[in-house]
Amino acid sequence: MRNQKIVEKYVDPSLDDLKEAVFLRNYRGGEYDIHSLRGENKGLYIESVAEEIHLRLNSIKKQIFEIGGLLYSVKRLVEKGTFCDWIKDNFPFSHKTANNYMNVYKACLGLPEIVDMFKPSILYEITNPKFPEELREEIFSSVKGQVVDLDKKELLEVLVKYQKGEIALKSSKVRNLIRHQKDEQIQKRYEIELKAAKRDIAKRLSTVKKLNETKDMEPLLTNRGPNIAKKYKEIEEMLEGFIGKVNITLDHLHQN
Repeated sequence: MRNQKIVEKYVDPSLDDLKEAVFLRNYRGGEYDIHSLRGENKGLYIESVAEEIHLRLNSIKKQIFEIGGLLYSVKRLVEKGTFCDWIKDNFPFSHKTANNYMNVYKACLGLPEIVDMFKPSILYEITNPKFPEELREEIFSSVKGQVVDLDKKELLEVLVKYQKGEIALKSSKVRNLIRHQKDEQIQKRYEIELKAAKRDIAKRLSTVKKLNETKDMEPLLTNRGPNIAKKYKEIEEMLEGFIGKVNITLDHLHQN
């Protein structure tokens, strides 16, 4: 049985992503009927699912780092030659997977946030002890806090050419591997966030319009003075203006 005091004392950092994922799921459940989705609502629903998947995958990447640290600590504590047996009894995956997790932990120990930037399969390649340390550091430093989506085949091609001395560490081949994928991913993330903002603003705009439609039936609101209707209208126009700006930004993203 889990010790409740321990659960309450230690907060799992990956729960932030999981909480957001649960929020999105609950939001969709209250906002949309999957059996009657049409037009823009259908697109917004699908985008919300994509964002939830992203959040849950991000949580998994954090867990790889955390579990890697736990495995590494046990490996240092158990008697020599017994770790493989311990893995069989306590880790539901292969010894190779355990090594992948520990490699990620050791390579990213000084910057754990880097695990958020790569797909797990790419992390396993880059943090493998056989991967050139200087090339790993160059890739990590080129990320600069932005999510990337490196193609594994391209990464391995660059690795082979680097090991053969065909390309230099600071070559355009290495830089372009990061920059091209990074820009593409950033644009997609911007688009998702902008559409989410548009959805939220539109929901509030709908609420304000309903208030404007019912204010004449509310004596307390009507008796507060002649400027109240003007203020309601200003709020409505302000929200419509925000939606217009978001649409302009989205159009600009699609043109680039």
